[in-house]
Amino acid sequence: MNSVMKYRLKAVTVFAVWCGAILLPAWSGAQEFKKVTDPDAVYRELRQNSERINSLEAQFREVKYLSYLKEPQKSSGRFVYEKKDKMRWEQVVPASYVILINGSSLRVNDGGKEKNVKSAGPVAGMVREMLLMMVNGDYQNSRGFAKELYQNSAHYLVVMKPLEKRLKQRFERLEMQFSKNGAGLRQLTFFEKGGDRQVMSFHDEKINGAINQALFTQF
Repeated sequence: MNSVMKYRLKAVTVFAVWCGAILLPAWSGAQEFKKVTDPDAVYRELRQNSERINSLEAQFREVKYLSYLKEPQKSSGRFVYEKKDKMRWEQVVPASYVILINGSSLRVNDGGKEKNVKSAGPVAGMVREMLLMMVNGDYQNSRGFAKELYQNSAHYLVVMKPLEKRLKQRFERLEMQFSKNGAGLRQLTFFEKGGDRQVMSFHDEKINGAINQALFTQF
């Protein structure tokens, strides 16, 4: 895999929103999800909750289930966001990996060394656009995904199937599970074509607090 594709896939699967899960033929959750009869009303609720967020800090945990490994891979770190185009995704355990978005800038630091993502050109732009789209809630208007909406008594489930060729070749779908109590994102899952999946969960959110601007410019 070339370096451009590596950084693109790492950045895409790394989050990409808090914001703004798990649709298999049979769900593994405690309650079965059913299709929402009035999706416009739910999307409106999710959009309103996204719009009230000017800044956000949260902790995340990630578990990767890979077919060639017997045990899942686990990682954790923190996520920082400021409306409308600033983001820091910082994996701390088991190794340092940081993605910074500041306006039109996208930078990556892997293990203490900054990587040259400028050579990725349009790919880097696509990564930036996708991550911010999910954080800002703009996924609702994106033409790059076919979307379906489900719910149970506690959660909404947004299922997004990529239409863009490069993402479609790699991913079967992305799923976001939102709590009905505040409509905050609780889980984000990427399903790959080969059956692997990556599950991210979010906790300890701090909404609309003051953010140190250096977090978006310094690794």
